[in-house]
Amino acid sequence: MAKPTAVETLEEMSQGQLLLKLEAVMKKVTAGLLTREKSKGKVSLTLEYERNGSSDSIQIKHKLAYSVPTLTGTLSEDSVDVTSFIGGVDGTLYISSRDRDEEEARSLSHKSTSGLVTHE
Repeated sequence: MAKPTAVETLEEMSQGQLLLKLEAVMKKVTAGLLTREKSKGKVSLTLEYERNGSSDSIQIKHKLAYSVPTLTGTLSEDSVDVTSFIGGVDGTLYISSRDRDEEEARSLSHKSTSGLVTHE
């Protein structure tokens, strides 16, 4: 397993529900702008990190908020959820300690063999 990318990390948040909600909200705001002939809507995603004591566990609170124009004003809504990750020494976020340990062991193995010089 390779180190997770930022997109893969976002896909893990709320077991994939965060990106599905983000897609739905983006469509809702766009449709609201086009059907109400208004010029502004807003979508925001806030990620708040918190370390669990002295462990490698990182809690990420993700808040998705939006506002869309209506006939009489603006409709606003937000949703908040938390996903737990394990932090790697390089800052990479893993969904489990096993994934992190395997990747870091692979990285150490690669570093120790990449410096070898062979003589014939």
